[in-house]
Amino acid sequence: MAKTLDFTDMSPRTVKIGDTTTSFTLICGNNNTETDLTNATSITAKLGNASGYLKSIKIDPASLTDSTADQVTVTFTADLMTSLPAGNYAIEVWVVDSTGTSIYPSDGSTGFTIDNNIQSTNGSTITTIAFDDFVNKFNTIAANAANAIKEQFNTLNHLLLEPRDKNIIDTTKTKNGYYDKSGFVASADWRCTTDLLAVPNSVGSMMTFTPTGSYVSFYDSDKKFLKSLPSTGDSSNWQSIVIPYGVAYITISMVVNLANTFKAAWNQSQTSVIAGVNVVDVSKMNPGYYDDKGHTDDNNWASTSYMLAIPNGITQLTAYADDNSYVTFYDKLKGFMSNVAFTGKSPTMQTQTIPVGAAFITVSIQKWSELSFTLAWGATGTQSQALYTPKIDRSMWQPTKSLVVDPGGNGDYVKVQDAINAADAGTTITIMPGDYYECVDAKDKRVNLVGYSASATRIISTNDSYYHPALEMASGSASNLSFISQRPTGMADPSYWMPYGVHLDYDGSAHQILAFENCVFRSDWNAAVGIGMRVGENLSFKNCDFNNNNPSSSIGAVFFHDCSEAEFAGDYSLTFDDCNLWAAGNYSLVALGIAYPGNKMDLTLIRNSLYSGIHGIGDDGIGKQEVSAEYPASNGDKFMGTATIVLNPRSFGNSAPKCNAAVQS
Repeated sequence: MAKTLDFTDMSPRTVKIGDTTTSFTLICGNNNTETDLTNATSITAKLGNASGYLKSIKIDPASLTDSTADQVTVTFTADLMTSLPAGNYAIEVWVVDSTGTSIYPSDGSTGFTIDNNIQSTNGSTITTIAFDDFVNKFNTIAANAANAIKEQFNTLNHLLLEPRDKNIIDTTKTKNGYYDKSGFVASADWRCTTDLLAVPNSVGSMMTFTPTGSYVSFYDSDKKFLKSLPSTGDSSNWQSIVIPYGVAYITISMVVNLANTFKAAWNQSQTSVIAGVNVVDVSKMNPGYYDDKGHTDDNNWASTSYMLAIPNGITQLTAYADDNSYVTFYDKLKGFMSNVAFTGKSPTMQTQTIPVGAAFITVSIQKWSELSFTLAWGATGTQSQALYTPKIDRSMWQPTKSLVVDPGGNGDYVKVQDAINAADAGTTITIMPGDYYECVDAKDKRVNLVGYSASATRIISTNDSYYHPALEMASGSASNLSFISQRPTGMADPSYWMPYGVHLDYDGSAHQILAFENCVFRSDWNAAVGIGMRVGENLSFKNCDFNNNNPSSSIGAVFFHDCSEAEFAGDYSLTFDDCNLWAAGNYSLVALGIAYPGNKMDLTLIRNSLYSGIHGIGDDGIGKQEVSAEYPASNGDKFMGTATIVLNPRSFGNSAPKCNAAVQS
């Protein structure tokens, strides 16, 4: 049953900044028939724009009357207007009752507009100036403006015209050193790009042709470091790397022996365009249509949420479409060129020639025709059926869905676990300040957990079971959080395995990325974090604190091991960057090598402080656990006498010398 959300006939659809007397009245319906909301236990209006979710407004169900049982009123108070600039917005109404949660509308969202008021743009008076001075000043301004425009155009033209299949790094012009979060670091063992590389417009991924021993660092539009991602491929295959949302620049660093063979390219080359594959995901379309004036919100239409870049060398496109749809073409500067309509009362396969000079397209479709629409690059034939549509998942580089956890009840949930259970893959879960006494299980969901700060947002387990730490996780990310396995006062050690603060040892981590930043991990029983790797896993910790407060524990603040399951053995990477590892017992860091065929860990340790209560900061505080009889032993000349744990060459600056690449034992 389709849920609808429409403005009443008398309701405004626009409000000006600063106007706190305007309110919107919306009608919630099922198949356009009115819905009784008076039995709801909770009604929330949620606002967002192109960047994602922004704010929520609680609506008291008691305010509804029998005559307006299907209507909700949203008042734009001063608090609600704060931080909302002029622009186009979307609104949804979430209704909770005894049957569950209903979201209005079920298809797309309902749009409204916030306009500037007259004070939003400051005016100025005109001062008196001599005519000759005016002419000279005008000529100077014009010359400066012309130069600035020329420079901006050249920069923009470079970004828009960058070939997708061109090697973006000139290996003859690299310099000695590498990049990390502190910036450039000189090193004769590494080569890197001479400066930051701007990510071209419309690019969402890149390809590298290299084995392990290189990595890409990402930066925002202010050139602020965001994260690094190591290569995990080999020298005979291209590896695809998704460029995260918000990235504007990259750098590339590689060990010196790769400097002459390394290759990288934006997106995939033209040979990757597959005829007959749909490139328009109608499930991700937004209400509205495109024309020469730009985008217009209209619930009777659906349109692509962004411009699609036309691949190099493509001169035609083919759509399964009827006369209720059209495509809009744009030039390299995203300027409007033309609308081209499809024909026919019933969908057929139709090929259109792409105008010379076109670089981008958008698609607009009347709502009743959108489900059957498909579009592919090239001339794909005349068969009278829709094109093959693969699963399209852009959640790694577009804004994701968002949920809020607030212990005071002002968010979507009051418990972290409830939010995880309700989340889709890729959802960002914002956790407001508070102590959450839970054992959080996120090992079957790829989510991003974001706290206010590690000191203010804490997840605490008081369970003494190994199987109930504060957090279990396999993919995604966590930042600005504390995870604590807390020993209740007077409770003795259990007679069985004791809980970690966080346990990361699950098959679901195979070929996944899991990143922690600005987090605190603590266990009063055991290691603060226990880690078991899986093939293809990329696990990293940045600016984190690890604490094992049990002086009788010999397993360290961090305990990690190779894959303990033969079917998931392989290459994987583990990184600790600018972290503090503190343990009350013998060791701060304990490694276990397991010699299943294929096991190989790329271990990177950068500027970490390691301390054990017995041995202090020296090498004696780094331990190796001997393998049990059920696993093949890994003995060799690599890290801590293993054959499978390899210290990355860029490991340096650690308080224990054997954790630095120059000293391995």
